[in-house]
Amino acid sequence: DDFRKLRRFGLMSFYIATSPEFSWKIDSGWKTNDDECTWYGMTCDNNAVVEISLPSNRLSGTIPPEFALGGLGGKVTVLDLSENSIGGNLPSEISDFHNLSVLDL
Repeated sequence: DDFRKLRRFGLMSFYIATSPEFSWKIDSGWKTNDDECTWYGMTCDNNAVVEISLPSNRLSGTIPPEFALGGLGGKVTVLDLSENSIGGNLPSEISDFHNLSVLDL
């Protein structure tokens, strides 16, 4: 459906922007057609992403604005990207993560 396509686009934009030369330490599921809820670092509740946890996973680059697409922000409570090499400014679209209670960069 369209929601899933948007969610996948947002997540894959994040993956491409933070994985030069596909350098993540673990990226199980991220380059597959598997449901996003089964991807490494993703936790879902009733098919909604509620946690994205990718600490110490060799992420680098910047977080793209597209990351907030697809309703991700509506349910995400935890975004843990700690111990990586994420740089640049946090995109203003991150404000779409209305229920975010833990942000660890």
